Amino acid sequence: MAKILGKSSSQIISIFMLIILMMISKSTSAPNFLANTCSNNSQYHTNLNTLFRYLTTNATNPTGFHQAVSSNGNTTNEAVYGNFLCRGDQNISTCHDCVTTATTTDLPTTYCPNRKDAIIWYDECLVRYSNQSFFGTMNTKPSWIYWSANNITGNTTRFMELMSNVMNNVIAVRAATTGGSSWQKKFATDFVNYTSFQTIYGFGQCC
Repeated sequence: MAKILGKSSSQIISIFMLIILMMISKSTSAPNFLANTCSNNSQYHTNLNTLFRYLTTNATNPTGFHQAVSSNGNTTNEAVYGNFLCRGDQNISTCHDCVTTATTTDLPTTYCPNRKDAIIWYDECLVRYSNQSFFGTMNTKPSWIYWSANNITGNTTRFMELMSNVMNNVIAVRAATTGGSSWQKKFATDFVNYTSFQTIYGFGQCC
């Protein structure tokens, strides 16, 4: 009888020790979530969604450019400023697709969720928004530079002189005036022969 009692006592001690170990393990694990409440800037996000609709709706504008403000009637309370600019040689359909992609998925979900200002570049367009007005001002930042992986061959001094002239003295002037290839878009293109077999092509666009 005593032997059986001793075995039962050993089992009870083992169970007790197991409970203690489980309690220690549980105390160091993640807490059990019950509920939460979070404050958020719902008005700003509402205005941002409205701005995105404005931009998408106007992405068929023949000029390839549109700017808008969404403020819920109060420009000092969480207003959102935004615009898009499509490359001057893009057709309306391509422009619309580009702006739609930016405003429906890439900006709000993929690349810049929950941000108060953002800008996204594509080969076909750019889309920008901010909680601060940037209309009518020249901003050098944010910026993005894409470098070609190809090296210049031949007379590099001549190449830089020709490129600088065609970009700064021809394209920049024509894009900023009605003399450009598409004056409504402030877009101009030009080219210059670098060698008998090589040509430098360029384009510029004002926004």
